[in-house]
Amino acid sequence: MSEFYKIHALAAFEDIIKVKDRIKNIVKNLKLLSRNESSSTIINSSEDFLSIIENFLSLRLDFKGIEFEVIKSFKEEFKVSFVEISLSQILNNLVTNAIDELQESSPEVKKIWINIITTDDLVLLSVEDSGSGISEENIDKIFDPLFTTKDIGKGTGLGLSISKRLALDMGGDLKYVRSEKTRFELSLKKVNS
Repeated sequence: MSEFYKIHALAAFEDIIKVKDRIKNIVKNLKLLSRNESSSTIINSSEDFLSIIENFLSLRLDFKGIEFEVIKSFKEEFKVSFVEISLSQILNNLVTNAIDELQESSPEVKKIWINIITTDDLVLLSVEDSGSGISEENIDKIFDPLFTTKDIGKGTGLGLSISKRLALDMGGDLKYVRSEKTRFELSLKKVNS
């Protein structure tokens, strides 16, 4: 076999592996969407909750050239209830979308902000990025299953719909907040002691 055919065969093999991995992720996400998770984790301090968020972000954003900042917009100590795998999946989807947007739109400053706010009953975790935002015509469709603005092969259109479903299953919610930047707000149940 000539060198030319070996190179093309290797490239085709790599494409097959990418497609296989993409199908595997779609199936995994569809299973998550249909499953009802019920085992909640209760975090007994705001510092522990912050530590979970910061650890997740530092692992996820390592080597991406993207800054992140966690803003504590609360004064009181709180307890919060969530399903750990669900929170991880929601954060992963929101951060992945933010990273994709920052890499595609290439703003001068590539940054993701996580802001944590509390109300009487909720802990609100907002994820905001310095990208160009969501176009007005797409806002009403972003939580629809299989809707994506990403190029073919880059997005499944399942991330936000799964995240919304997981948030609702935990007794919270996930909303898009209209602002200059792209901002999503996850609400989680506060545990009153």
